[in-house]
Amino acid sequence: MKVLLSAYACEPGKGSEPLVGWRWAQELAKLGISVWVLTRRNNRAVIEASLAHQPMPGVQFLYCDIGLLAGRFKRLPFGIHAYYYFWQIAAFFVARSAHKEHRFDRVHHVTFGTQRFPSFMGFLGIPAFMGPVGGGERSATVLRAPLGFGFWLTETLRGLLFTLIRLDPIRALAMSRMERIYITSEESRHALPFWLRDQAIVHPHIASDGPTDQPVQPQSDRIELLYAGLWKDWKGLRLGMRALKIARQKGSRPYRLVVVGKGPDEERWRAEATRLGLDDIIRFEGWVPRAQMLKLYAGRDAFLYPSTHDSGGFVVLEAMEKGVPVICLDCGGPGLSVVPSAGHAEPVVGRSYEQIVEGLAEALLALQDEEQRDSWRAGALRRAQELTWKNHVAIVYGPLLSDRD
Repeated sequence: MKVLLSAYACEPGKGSEPLVGWRWAQELAKLGISVWVLTRRNNRAVIEASLAHQPMPGVQFLYCDIGLLAGRFKRLPFGIHAYYYFWQIAAFFVARSAHKEHRFDRVHHVTFGTQRFPSFMGFLGIPAFMGPVGGGERSATVLRAPLGFGFWLTETLRGLLFTLIRLDPIRALAMSRMERIYITSEESRHALPFWLRDQAIVHPHIASDGPTDQPVQPQSDRIELLYAGLWKDWKGLRLGMRALKIARQKGSRPYRLVVVGKGPDEERWRAEATRLGLDDIIRFEGWVPRAQMLKLYAGRDAFLYPSTHDSGGFVVLEAMEKGVPVICLDCGGPGLSVVPSAGHAEPVVGRSYEQIVEGLAEALLALQDEEQRDSWRAGALRRAQELTWKNHVAIVYGPLLSDRD
């Protein structure tokens, strides 16, 4: 089988979207599929350097970009969205030429993992897959006003923008040409054109490398918590802080939260910690290199990640790989990844703001129990083993290979 993989983002040694493109190529090749990866020319140097060191048999790369001027335009506000849209058009013509030469059996659009913009690969005239894609997740309305007017306004405007995107006839037509659409959550399913919702298949956007080593048991008498990611309010850490205050008041063992990352809402988060009287138990670490980040998981009792809308959440799987249970909201990608045995995903549908915060606090209080911590830690490792890239890709392509045999 010959598969053309449309992967705008595809780089080795990276996380997030570049990792998605790279790992799909790797795992498809391991299944014996001949893979051509269509990606940005900007990725070429790092890809070729990696292949020189560690070849990837069965995988070839094609490159496409739309010029230096467009690349500069990408740095403007919302410029990357316009650039991505036009890149998809250019990529279609490169793919069409490549198809004439290689006669692909299938084309699969994997990155970016969003349904907000069309992929034109369905017009090649061969079976086409799209996804897993998200982009339909929104913050729960009950959470917006309690987090302040700025958050309410940003999230409300974001919701209006999504409504306009759903009216895009080009997007709807391009999606209609897909044989199969994989979608990251029920929220994103409802953002699809109505005639495609029933046939869309819910499947995570991201996967795990599996448990990498035995988890390090905490050596502290405190409940050690970790957050890692963008410092933006939609990541929900202020909800987590408010739950932490309640847990601190009710629990017998002390807590400590280490916050890793960077972002525009740092000042607001620090002010929230001060307002809640949590300055003494929250340490803002800032951005750290990836090697150091991986070490920070050691000895943590839980990973606190109450993101209000996330299609994936790489750090969630990364935490579980290290045997660190996750406390999150039951929405988007994290809600799909975190099962009761591996942590706690707090429901948001039909719940009030107060109930959601109390629910997060109860999960933090559950960490006071040593047996619960041990149970969640073991469950996190099992869940990471279930959500490996090997399994992730095999679920999509295994049936096709069986039919071929």
